[in-house]
Amino acid sequence: MTYKSLLFRCLVVLAVSGGMLTGAAGALEVKVLPDPIPRIAIVGDSWGMFMWWFRSFKRALNDLGYTRYTEVANESVVGGGKTFQFVNEEQFPAAATIRAAIAQMLRDYPTIDVVVISLGGNDGLYGTEYVLPDDPLREIRLQCPGHPEDYNQILLDKIMNQDLANVVDYILDIRPDIRVVLSSYDYGGSAKRRECSLEIQQAGLLVMDIYKQRIAEQKGDRVFFFNSTGLMQYTYGVYEYEHDEDNKPIPETGVLVYPPGYVKPGFDPDDYPPIALLEPDDIWAVPWTYNGEPMVLPGFPEHYSPLFSMIDQDMHLSEEGYYVMARRMVERMIGEWLDYPKAFEILPIETAKGAQYQFQVTFSEPVTGVDASDFEVATAILSKNGIDISNAAVVDVQPSEGLHEVYVVTVDLNPGVKAQGVVEEVVHIHVLDDDTIVDEQGTPLGGPNTLEWTENGKFTYYGPFAFADLEKPEPGDFEAVMHYFNILTKPYLAFINYAVSFAADQLDINGDIGKLVQALLNDDDIDVEKLYIKGNGMLESYEFGLVERCFRDPSIDLSEYGGVTHQIAAEAWAHNIAQMQYDLGGAPTPEHPNMLLDVFSGVDTIFAGYMTMGEWQSVLTIAFASVALQLEEVGQFLPGIEFQLVHPDNYILLTPYFGAFDANEDEILTIDEYGDADGDGFTNAEEYLYFECDGKEAFINAALDYHVRPQPIRPLHEVGEAVRIYVPELLHVTKTTYQWYKDGVPIEDDLRISGANNRTLNISPLELADTGDYTCVYNENEPDPAKGQDVTYGPVTITVVEEIPGEGEGEGEGEGEGEGEGEGEGDGEGEGEGEGEGEGEGEGEPSVHSADQNADGKIALAELLRVIQFYNSGGFHCAAHPEDTEDGYVPGVGANHACTPHASDYNGGPDWRIGLTELLRIIQFYNIGGYGWCPEEGTEDGFCPMYRAKVLC
Repeated sequence: MTYKSLLFRCLVVLAVSGGMLTGAAGALEVKVLPDPIPRIAIVGDSWGMFMWWFRSFKRALNDLGYTRYTEVANESVVGGGKTFQFVNEEQFPAAATIRAAIAQMLRDYPTIDVVVISLGGNDGLYGTEYVLPDDPLREIRLQCPGHPEDYNQILLDKIMNQDLANVVDYILDIRPDIRVVLSSYDYGGSAKRRECSLEIQQAGLLVMDIYKQRIAEQKGDRVFFFNSTGLMQYTYGVYEYEHDEDNKPIPETGVLVYPPGYVKPGFDPDDYPPIALLEPDDIWAVPWTYNGEPMVLPGFPEHYSPLFSMIDQDMHLSEEGYYVMARRMVERMIGEWLDYPKAFEILPIETAKGAQYQFQVTFSEPVTGVDASDFEVATAILSKNGIDISNAAVVDVQPSEGLHEVYVVTVDLNPGVKAQGVVEEVVHIHVLDDDTIVDEQGTPLGGPNTLEWTENGKFTYYGPFAFADLEKPEPGDFEAVMHYFNILTKPYLAFINYAVSFAADQLDINGDIGKLVQALLNDDDIDVEKLYIKGNGMLESYEFGLVERCFRDPSIDLSEYGGVTHQIAAEAWAHNIAQMQYDLGGAPTPEHPNMLLDVFSGVDTIFAGYMTMGEWQSVLTIAFASVALQLEEVGQFLPGIEFQLVHPDNYILLTPYFGAFDANEDEILTIDEYGDADGDGFTNAEEYLYFECDGKEAFINAALDYHVRPQPIRPLHEVGEAVRIYVPELLHVTKTTYQWYKDGVPIEDDLRISGANNRTLNISPLELADTGDYTCVYNENEPDPAKGQDVTYGPVTITVVEEIPGEGEGEGEGEGEGEGEGEGEGDGEGEGEGEGEGEGEGEGEPSVHSADQNADGKIALAELLRVIQFYNSGGFHCAAHPEDTEDGYVPGVGANHACTPHASDYNGGPDWRIGLTELLRIIQFYNIGGYGWCPEEGTEDGFCPMYRAKVLC
């Protein structure tokens, strides 16, 4: 199935029944509610994020018999998020966006009545700003007792009693039927502070959770605290670990101390770990005390959580761990609420009754006691055809007795006034909750009302409700993949200043992003205010769509023009997606799960798409970025996955058809350096520039049709014709602004003119008055002032006449355009042949590659990173004393060239810099697993990649 929506499969708008209701009984077409129905929303930090990514609640709901329901967290969970970032827009402007997304989610899906919040951990453990009024930008974190700066109370008051309490109030105000669950954390897995014991450190987490528990008690009947402290130890057992020199526990040294299910003396076995936390006299002391007597903490804070219950052996639980937590919440708390009857949907029913309007109301289960007093009419004060509907009222509810899931509610727009004509929809109805609507067991809507909360079952109409669950996309379905990633990444856009988005009309991250990747690999600071990601100026949805059409459509065969064929594309795609899945740790199976490809389903499709396109800047960037997957931190976060280096030699790159190649190596891709899928002499970039404004399908059709090409701009046109003028530059997709002018006067869109503020200006039909000089002032809005300047394209002179005299004028225009373009590319093969011949000859022994610092015939990761360092720094030179560095070289441009050049510096003779092709060569040795000296093979550097390289002595 192809999913068309940016939010989940699609936002399916349920069709409003067109059937007429006759009399009280009527002929009602029962609406089918979406399956599953969202009931839970998750808000918060990485704990909420992982529960959403792993679909922890959905799995728990299914296992506990609530298969009808699911959870949602569209843009409401942010890994690394701090509490103030969800509420204080004065301190964090993006908070307004986050709050708006939460509100929109709860309004879009009115069946959601449980919101689980996980916040505070990042503030307390890692520090947060805006705590000290006199030093607002200073990050304050929880400190061990006795720390000279005793800010713990100030910090907890800020992040809990102020910020978290405000988040709760904001959510409660959105709808009256919502319950909020403040979720706790669990004991962590590393000793972060050496100044106090592990037990005291982990008790700090309990301190935050006690504050959450207090907030729940203060907020009344709608807010609840859920404790998970010690849950992993209770579920999997308690282990003792040895430590390494950095005081980190060593996973393989674990020795079981207490078995799974062990209950500490003094606690109730039926409620362990306890839902409620204790209230000690001194919450910072260990052991805690109450009235001077020691108290036992739940769980074992002096021990880590079992390391195998966490994906990073630090703080975040494994997929199974979050499932256990979600299941416990449903079993102990949320399941009871889901069993209460609830109104699920209100749909208007089109009728031709003039002054009367009807609604269909659907409940979660059969209920009774439904009558006119259970509904409220919300109206606009509007008079039409002599009818004032401000007094509209419910006049009938059917069926009138018995247990039913669906009821029809009739509203009279002005009782007692005779209607003239038909009044448009201007009324909504709400389902009220006075505990008179009950299910078969006598349970009222939303559960029994309380003195503080009398609207736990109220349901407000927001329009036709529709929902389709988030489904993982299939490999090769680029549209679905982008939709899926758009959902996962939306919460983070505010944090990166909206520098990139996976929305289909914005995604353009290929191109020259190597510097950004290098900064990330080097762990350099990145100023998000100046973060500027410019792709190649072509939307990925267009480029990926072109590739996908070719490998899916067997009828494509442009071989007679030198263009692409389905067979070429299909074979390349099948190979590349398999290779990419292998490089990313293997395709996920039940026997060998791959968390990367499971959670970020589609990353293999995106990367394989770039490799198939074969645009070299993208290809090399992916290759460089894959080096990061070899790092220890990644292996700790994604255990059990063996990543491979992505190397271009292992892929089929269809650069001549889909990509681009920097033929002159000036690091600037020009339009004529792009591939030509149909072989018509116009590159894909040229066809994109011309057909982009017509939409993706128009571009793909043109790029795969030899006879459809961009039309040259003619200076002379007849009245009634159409003209298209466009800026022939590949510019930033979202940040570039445009303004077209005619004879210096700004143009505005109207019925004939479109694109006045876009790259492409279309005028149709032409009039005599359209004669003139057309210019476009555009600005890529780069953060670099030297580059972010206004640029004027044009003038393009257009003359419009009643009739063009003569026929055949202009025939042959453009003939020969592109003829011979590219001819001779590759001529001069053998350039450099013989270069270096004789080097080393007669020396009597083979060479060891300069990168191979330990001379073991293999290139290790650290040795590869050293060469990448030379590449990043723009050159290398000799160390003053060879023993000063690990290999005798120093990164960066320098004058000392007295030593033997690095073996990677072979292209065109030593120039004391490492180029892209030279770097790829050393990556090849790393990827293959070894190399050997083979001067007889005539390779570019005298070495050969070998699976078992020999180094002769």
